[in-house]
Amino acid sequence: MKAANTTLIMAPLALATAILVFAFSGPEIPPTTSSQAAGNQPTTSSQQKNATVNNQGVPGDLSRLEEQVQKLAKQVTTQESLIQTLQTKLSTQSQSSTGLEGQLANLQEQTSGQQQQLERLQTQSSSHQQGIAELKKVTASHGRNIEDLNSTTKTDRKEIKELRNLTAIQSSEIDGLQSVATTYEQQLAGLEMDSKRYTAQFKDMRTVTSALQEDYKSLQRATTDNTNQLGNISNSLYAQSIKIAALNNNPTSMTTLTSRIAKLEEDTETQASSLNSLRTMTIGHKNEIDGLLAQNASYGNRLTALEQEDGLLNSAITALKNKDLSLDGEIARLTSDLALETTARTAADTGLASEITGVSNALSAETSARVAQDDALSASLTSLGTSLGEELTALKTKLTNDLASLSSALQGQIDTLFTENQTQDSAFTAFQQGLATQIQTLVDRLTGHDADISELRTTSSGLTGTVQTLQDSLQTQTNSLTNLTTTVNGINTSMNAVDGRITQLESKVTQMVQPGGGTTPDPGTDPGAGPGGGTPPAPIYKELEETDPTFTYSSGWADFSGANFSGGKLIWSTGSYNPSFPKDNVTFKFTGTSFKLFGYKHKYQGIAYVTIDNGAPVEINFYSATTLYKQEILSISNLDNKEHTVKIERAYVKGDAAGLGDYINLDKVILNFENKPTP
Repeated sequence: MKAANTTLIMAPLALATAILVFAFSGPEIPPTTSSQAAGNQPTTSSQQKNATVNNQGVPGDLSRLEEQVQKLAKQVTTQESLIQTLQTKLSTQSQSSTGLEGQLANLQEQTSGQQQQLERLQTQSSSHQQGIAELKKVTASHGRNIEDLNSTTKTDRKEIKELRNLTAIQSSEIDGLQSVATTYEQQLAGLEMDSKRYTAQFKDMRTVTSALQEDYKSLQRATTDNTNQLGNISNSLYAQSIKIAALNNNPTSMTTLTSRIAKLEEDTETQASSLNSLRTMTIGHKNEIDGLLAQNASYGNRLTALEQEDGLLNSAITALKNKDLSLDGEIARLTSDLALETTARTAADTGLASEITGVSNALSAETSARVAQDDALSASLTSLGTSLGEELTALKTKLTNDLASLSSALQGQIDTLFTENQTQDSAFTAFQQGLATQIQTLVDRLTGHDADISELRTTSSGLTGTVQTLQDSLQTQTNSLTNLTTTVNGINTSMNAVDGRITQLESKVTQMVQPGGGTTPDPGTDPGAGPGGGTPPAPIYKELEETDPTFTYSSGWADFSGANFSGGKLIWSTGSYNPSFPKDNVTFKFTGTSFKLFGYKHKYQGIAYVTIDNGAPVEINFYSATTLYKQEILSISNLDNKEHTVKIERAYVKGDAAGLGDYINLDKVILNFENKPTP
């Protein structure tokens, strides 16, 4: 503020100094000579007046100088207004030129419209040619119709031949039915033989089943005998154990008993061997019995199946007999029908022959009529082709004439425009020349003003001494003012230093004050030491949908709803890349150590780049050959526990060579996922 005040103080002084230097810098006015004072030459009244004025001294010169300065100021003002007037005229001429350019653009539009009309005429000519081609197609279609009639006649003749062949085929079918009846009789005889064979097998199976039942009963009796024998052996062993106990109580007979015990032990071992053999035989017999029972059940099932098959064969034999009887009746009926059909076919062939003769005659007449009609049609087509050719020739002639007249009119308009443009150029050249003349006049007038100023300087040269004195005084004041300015500059320097110190203190205070109201420790101190120390708060787990105000999107993003998306929708970028605008991107800030990005993968999705705190970009890919929802696209952890800025920018590159697009999307973001609370 003090520097500005100093500038305001010095500005008027500098202006006054410049005016005085300008006024008194000319040569001195020569003094009046003594010869003029003595009357060597006559003195006019104007000279006397000037002499009187000159005798007024320095104040008179100053007043004249002020008057001349005012006159110069008025002349400069007049010249400025004249220059403004010329500039206004020049602006008007520019607007007129702009209007002419608009007219030229309108003429160009008219030319474009005439070219479009010419293209429409060419299109109409093409349509006429297409009509001629369609007429040729119709003529070819009539020719094909005649060929179709001829082919129809040939088809009728083929059908007559086919009817005759069909009669022969039906006769062969009757012969085939008779051979089928013979085959059925042979199959019936074979079925009767199979029935007798199955009956004999059934009797054999019953005999085998009875023998197996007898074997089973014999095995049951042998098993019962073995069981009884085992019981007797057990009783004998029990009796012997009682006798051994009695002998143990009588020591006198121990020697005799020892030999008997040894013999009994041998007998016991023999019986044990026999018992094991009997058990083995019993198990074998039991297995044989189980096998026989299973075989008996199988034979029973087979016997039941054979009985059912025998019943089915009897039913089939009965059905074949009935069918044989019906075939005999059918053969008789077919024989009768064949005789009737032969008679009817003979009559039909006779009628058909006469009908073919009539059809042939009618076809000949129709062919003659069609030939005559085709001749007439050919003549009509020839006439039509001639008339169309004449019309097309006339159309081409008219089109050529119209094009010639249109080109002539267009050329005339272009010539007119060219002439008008030349006229405008001439007028503009004349205006430029007039403007140059006016500018030269102004320059001449300014030169005259310079001469007047020189004369004024010559007139005011006598005031040089006074001006010098004033200049010395002014120089003294200027020196004083310079010293004052130096002092003020020193004060300003001190104030700037104070302002810098205040700015540093404000920055330091800003760094010390946290958003939550606390203070951070001074640099170089232990964060955990002292009463003011502390650690950053623990990162907080948070899930953000794409609509959260934390996200800042560029233009080009759109919502996309779907039941499979997180929250029922996501946001994606699908527009084409425009180099005139920044690439589509989304940014968000968070405080913590980790985050995860979730999105939607598809064959239309592409590649994006993720930067953290303006670091190196990380590529992420949203492409997948199959549709995948709620996919983890990127996971970042182990960041410093502070505020981070994350930016996701679309690369406009496909995620795979087989991809169909380069879109990207955002469904959800999880912050500080490692601190997810346990349920």
